[in-house]
Parts: sequence; C-alpha cells; structure tokens
Amino acid sequence: MPIERKLIDLKDLKMLDTGNGSVEGYRSVFGEIDEGGDIVGKGAFADCMNEYLASGFSAHSHDWKFTEAVGYPVEAREDDYGWWVKSEFHSTGTAQDARTIASERKAAGKQVGFSFGYLP
Repeated sequence: MPIERKLIDLKDLKMLDTGNGSVEGYRSVFGEIDEGGDIVGKGAFADCMNEYLASGFSAHSHDWKFTEAVGYPVEAREDDYGWWVKSEFHSTGTAQDARTIASERKAAGKQVGFSFGYLP
C-alpha cells in the first residue's frame, strides 16, 4: 500500500535558536478539516510515536530520502488539541539553510508547513 502525504501548516509554531536550532509546534490538529479535506482524530499517532521518535526525520523535500534530512524529532506527543512535535536541525549547510528560510518566513507572517506520511 503506498504511503499518502499530508501538507499542514504548523500551528503555534516556535523557532528556537539554541544549538543548531529547533522548531516546535502542532503538526496536526484533531477534529478540524485540513488542507486535504480530511479530519484527523485523536489517537491517530499513538501507535507510531515511538517509531517516529526513533527513526523519523524532517526533510526539505517530498523525496523523503534520508540524505535529504534536515532535522530529527526530539519530542512528540498527542494531547486533546493535536500532535505536537519538537525537531532539532542538523548542523549541515542544507539544514541551516532550511532553518533560515523557515525563520524568515515565520517572521514575515508567511506559512511554514510540514508534511507527514501515513498508511490509511
């Protein structure tokens, strides 16, 4: 079964400048219609949280190749509002470029989004 992808705007996004930098926010909000017209329910990420923390990554493209990784999750949880994730950026030039772009877009009031893959 092919993996489907969803692009979502990070809710309550915070960019942090310590170390290599990090980004945190809700990557999915429960019970709201998203950009793909879907509604994600509470518990949708519960069964994959440990696997995501162990092997998940943030990429700067939809190729989802390990070589395209710009960051990795360090915290993730579900609460009544949604799926909250904190990711740290790698020290590579590509990762730091992605960090700069995200920070500048956020400061200018522009959308900063992430996508995630899932099996329906």
